[in-house]
Amino acid sequence: IPGNLPDPLHFPSGCPFHPRCFLKEHRCTTIEPPLEAKSNNHYAACIMREPYERSN
Repeated sequence: IPGNLPDPLHFPSGCPFHPRCFLKEHRCTTIEPPLEAKSNNHYAACIMREPYERSN
């Protein structure tokens, strides 16, 4: 994800990636997404993952 990392002393609310994510929605600022296994060695934590995968 492009952009600067958040200040570790002042992490954003919700998903820590929402300030620099092109998929963000308002709910990303309040919901911290759960980490889910995508495959044996790949994990994702994004509430927009499934809609994005369906559209591609």
